[in-house]
Amino acid sequence: MICNFNEISLRPMKNQGHLLKPDELGFVVYGRNIHGPQAEAIIKEILKCGRTQLNKKQTLRTLESITKDEIEMLKDKYVSSMLPDGWFFNGYMYLNYDGVVQETHPNLDLIIKTYLDE
Repeated sequence: MICNFNEISLRPMKNQGHLLKPDELGFVVYGRNIHGPQAEAIIKEILKCGRTQLNKKQTLRTLESITKDEIEMLKDKYVSSMLPDGWFFNGYMYLNYDGVVQETHPNLDLIIKTYLDE
């Protein structure tokens, strides 16, 4: 890191073709008037600005955590989509070409799984 009066820049250290060990990693800061406890604190704060901000951890949803309202919303949203081949919705029930009739969406489990993965 190069600290000038009104400019701060970072340059990578040269690595002579070998991998650095974890205890060899770090920064070299050089310049004028950058000694003392105040300068050290300022440099630490500057280095914190350049770090990657991690996303907050998200808890994964499980099948048990989905509510009845969410299932009803998914049924309404996908009433006539995401149907397997040969299935259709006639406005009341789901039917296929083999004569199978059912009241629930044939791919409801897949729809719920997709919803949980979003």
